[in-house]
Amino acid sequence: MKRSLLLLAIAPLVLFTIGCGEEEDVIVEIGDGGVSTEDLDAFATLYGRPLESITAADERQELLDMAVEMEVFYQAALARGFDERPEVQAEIEEAIRKIVVQRFVIEDFGNYGYSDDELRAYYDEHRDGSLTPRIATVRHILVETEGEALPLVDRLNAGADFAALAMQYSADEGSAKDGGVIGEIESNSKMIPPQLVAGIFNAPVNTPIGPIQTEFGWHVLWVDAVRDGLPPQFELIKGQIVEELLCSDDAVRAYYEEHKGEFNRPDSLRLRFILLPDEAAAAAIRSRAVAGEDFATLAANNSIDPYSREQGGLLTAVFRDMPVAIFGPPGAGNSDADSKAFTTAAFSLELGTVSAPLQLSRGWAIITVEDSVPGFTSTWETARSLARQQYLLVRQSEMEREYYSSLETELGVYKNETALAEYLNPTATIPPTDE
Repeated sequence: MKRSLLLLAIAPLVLFTIGCGEEEDVIVEIGDGGVSTEDLDAFATLYGRPLESITAADERQELLDMAVEMEVFYQAALARGFDERPEVQAEIEEAIRKIVVQRFVIEDFGNYGYSDDELRAYYDEHRDGSLTPRIATVRHILVETEGEALPLVDRLNAGADFAALAMQYSADEGSAKDGGVIGEIESNSKMIPPQLVAGIFNAPVNTPIGPIQTEFGWHVLWVDAVRDGLPPQFELIKGQIVEELLCSDDAVRAYYEEHKGEFNRPDSLRLRFILLPDEAAAAAIRSRAVAGEDFATLAANNSIDPYSREQGGLLTAVFRDMPVAIFGPPGAGNSDADSKAFTTAAFSLELGTVSAPLQLSRGWAIITVEDSVPGFTSTWETARSLARQQYLLVRQSEMEREYYSSLETELGVYKNETALAEYLNPTATIPPTDE
């Protein structure tokens, strides 16, 4: 967490003034100002942690050091007139505009137009369907056979002390010394066998449970207490509620039906290729690969394509009838012609074979296919999650455009076409108009 003086001095501009607290709250006096507890609270919040959440003395000292350093820099800058420089004033004005816009959008459109009352109503209606898991405090005794476990159940029913029996008989030494305590178990736990979870949460507390068999042996259980699940806090799931309101099941299903083809997965290949400067070089490297030399090593040592060379010529997913970024990421000068020729050649190969030299715009390539994955046609069940993600992005984009358009309409936006043309074409000669 520690920031150096230099990093602190050149950190992005934050409009924050230290030295505003009451005099009795000032912890460190600096020149004409100082640092108070109120200042530290505000300063800590800028770094994402309110002061009340910082309880360790060393972290509080570090925060104080940072605030003092900032105030020293600030007062030194004021003393030398930096705040009056035109360029500094311009940066301050721009920072103010950004902060105002950010706060405005968060408050005016932070929930995509839904009011807190609407979100709260949805929360109240659905919160019981998203309770946190029930939690049980559990003890157990582990023995090898059912014959050993049954007498222990009888003794517990007769009033024997569970802790004493666990310490005497349990084969689980870790919990036996603590009277069989294994701690808290959640009702959705995947860490213990499901038959134990079922036994724990389907039996009354303070009665023996079992014996229940698992791969470890036979368990006699005892539940000291169970806490019911609680609804999640409203403030923590407001974002999820907004998403639910934006993406009803019917709307997502309609989106999927309209775009069903986009959720199909075509056949794909995992392959490697080597790009060489000419056909002769490609043929020579191909001969070495066919003779058994490691293709990845040949690619790393000989390919003239720097992007793929670092990966041993590897392309992890090349899809049938889809563009492929051969030379670096999309937008790095990959042509449609290269992509089509490359994928056609790749899908004509058998696994482990090496293609004949293939001419591309940047040289000659040889290809080998390492793995082939058949495609599939999507169904609503397989595509539901992805369809929801994509529809959410569409709805968010639509609502953002609608919101911005409403602000333009409210304020009135007029475009000066002549000035706009001059701005877009600064080197164009604008003919003079007749007076």
